[in-house]
Amino acid sequence: MKRNILAALLVALCAPFVFAQEDAPLPENWTENEVQFGVIQTDVDTISSKFLEYRDIPDGMVAPFFRFRGVNDGLRWDVSAIDLGQGDQAFAAFLGKGKWTLEGDYNRIPHSFGNGGKTLLTKTGDGVWQLSDTTQAYYQGVLEGTSPRSRITYPFLADLVAPGYAAAGLVDLKLTRERGNVAFTMKPGDAEIKVSYFRERRVGDRAASGTAFGFGNVVELPEPVHYLTQDFGVDLFLTQSWGSLRGGVHYNKFDNRIDTLAFDNPFRVTDSSDSGAYQAPGSSSVAGARYGLVALPPTNEAFTGTLGFTAKFNDKTRLVVDGSYGTWTQNEPFIPYTTNTAVKGAVENLTSTSSLPAQSLDGQVDVTSLNAFFSARPADKLTFIARLRYYDLDNGTPQISFPGYVRYDGYWNATPRISVPYGYKNTRMEGLVAYDFGKLNLEGGLRHQLMDRTFRETEETKETAVFVNAVLRASDQVRVRGGFERAMRDYEGVEMELSEEASFVLHGTPTNALAMGPGTAAYASMCGTGPICNLRYDQAKKDADRYNASVEITPTSGKVTFVLGYWGAKDDYKDSIYGLTEAKFNTFSADLDFTPSDRATLYGFFSYELIEDTQRGRQSGATVSTNPADDWTSAVEDKVTTLGAGADFTLKPEKWFLNVTARYQKVDGSNAIGIFAGGAPANARSATGAQNFDDYDDTEIVTLIAELKHQLAAAWTVTLGGMFEDYSIADALTGGATNYYPASFFLNANDGNYQAKVGYFRVAYRF
Repeated sequence: MKRNILAALLVALCAPFVFAQEDAPLPENWTENEVQFGVIQTDVDTISSKFLEYRDIPDGMVAPFFRFRGVNDGLRWDVSAIDLGQGDQAFAAFLGKGKWTLEGDYNRIPHSFGNGGKTLLTKTGDGVWQLSDTTQAYYQGVLEGTSPRSRITYPFLADLVAPGYAAAGLVDLKLTRERGNVAFTMKPGDAEIKVSYFRERRVGDRAASGTAFGFGNVVELPEPVHYLTQDFGVDLFLTQSWGSLRGGVHYNKFDNRIDTLAFDNPFRVTDSSDSGAYQAPGSSSVAGARYGLVALPPTNEAFTGTLGFTAKFNDKTRLVVDGSYGTWTQNEPFIPYTTNTAVKGAVENLTSTSSLPAQSLDGQVDVTSLNAFFSARPADKLTFIARLRYYDLDNGTPQISFPGYVRYDGYWNATPRISVPYGYKNTRMEGLVAYDFGKLNLEGGLRHQLMDRTFRETEETKETAVFVNAVLRASDQVRVRGGFERAMRDYEGVEMELSEEASFVLHGTPTNALAMGPGTAAYASMCGTGPICNLRYDQAKKDADRYNASVEITPTSGKVTFVLGYWGAKDDYKDSIYGLTEAKFNTFSADLDFTPSDRATLYGFFSYELIEDTQRGRQSGATVSTNPADDWTSAVEDKVTTLGAGADFTLKPEKWFLNVTARYQKVDGSNAIGIFAGGAPANARSATGAQNFDDYDDTEIVTLIAELKHQLAAAWTVTLGGMFEDYSIADALTGGATNYYPASFFLNANDGNYQAKVGYFRVAYRF
């Protein structure tokens, strides 16, 4: 008994667990323990990371589950573990007696983004990737000695780096998340005091680090991740006859142990600078920095206080109010303008932070949140409900002006810039009334939402929605549900320069078609004299419809339940000719449960989703084109088909059991690109014009699982099982990818097709 209690204490910082309800009362003192062990064998036909993207399936001996629980003289404990010793292991623990409890959990979650990626660079430290000086010098010498420079094309560069890639090592992109919670709760009288601690650690690498030396030299590298997030909290709950009162204080800190990512320029071993360096290496320049430096997510902290209450005026009327106020701060040191010692600008010593107008951000965001809920039943069949949500993200970070910036560590750009502390307020109010007519329950309501954004194109957006929902109990065997909502959004006050041009000290002419305002030639060519037609989708005028319907049929026998469902949505950006113009979503589903006898249960499910959106843009260069023929259109369509079935059989009561499941999903995507005769897209692509994407992130997966269980004795159970999984992906943008593309080095890690087979044998012992 003492060993069980000690085990509970040792794992009090372990993974979430839902404690099962007992079917029958247990004796005052009792114990119930279970341990499982077994063996697994896997067979995967590729090195794709997708099979183990969020899980770990090892080969060899495993301990998939254990649990120890019981009660002794009022002391309760419950300790469990899943996949002990694996990369996705989880623990949970509970200990309590009388008015106190101690509980905790621990989860380890793997994230595998890609296997077998290649890079010319080598990791030499945390956040440091380097290429040998000899190789850099060789590449630089070849480029500087090439004449004329028009010979420096993609085939030329691909041949130059090919030998290096042939000898390059492999890089796996993966990280591990470790999450833990522990909470101690005491209940003196009518109060409850909870002290909690949360900790999450993320260590590893992920892709798409955003490293580049310009448009002609993008270098994808693993982004180092070494995060530690902690939250300390104290919460108080007080329950009275009139309702309850609650409040709390939390301190949260995010700590990034790696501040920067440094990476060598494959084509330079010495610093150089000229006005075309951001396009190097190419016919215009071979200049640039010998290495680059980017800042990673900064360490920051937050203090949050909460206060709320529930007031019960009578059995039919209730008011719930919860509010919080938090302060987020960040003041990590900046990195210099550039690493390139050859760049000269308006200030001295650009490679030192001393040349910056500020040494750190001194950032602060104050967040205020309020949620209120009121419900009343003035009559037995009549219900009123009102809701309010207010959220204010007030960004008080001071703006910092810079006399210019270094473009891709290659050349000083003397255009003054200023930082932009974005913020917003969101107020959402909703009211509904419901009445029960007997077989028909009907509810309807109104919702109004205000969004006030700072440093965005519109001063305010308003959205009003009306909705109605109904439940019809046609009979004891048939129930029908349905609902409809219509929402309309509009805006007030438009100043297009408040968005894209907000980061410029002196506003110029925007270079983005979605930032052009009235009075410009480009805007007139797009929108004419009518309503603003190029406002971004999150602020543009919109009509939104939402609808749903379902029918549930349960024959008198009670052995069959059949449910048909439909959900649909349509967003119509009524004045938008450019940007997102329409988005639609439709889903059809069917679910069947069948229990022919107490020894068999069968089920099946099916769904079909159709997701569509249309966009329009304008191909432009350094300035926005005024030629409508330069327009392009995009029509994206995703069809998702999902179906599955399963069965649970009792082959011999209390002895033999069989479970089988099957699941299939297919995602069929496409993107139809449209262009206009004589426009820039056709000229830029080739004589063939625009190319549609028929393989647009198309995926297909089949999963089959079967498990046979035998109860050897009251305490012993053996299980034999297997799984088959087949995954494939076809994508025009990534299919047949290589490590070096025009202007880009890519890791090209494998997260594609796989076929896997898993077999396992498990023994469980209960005592």
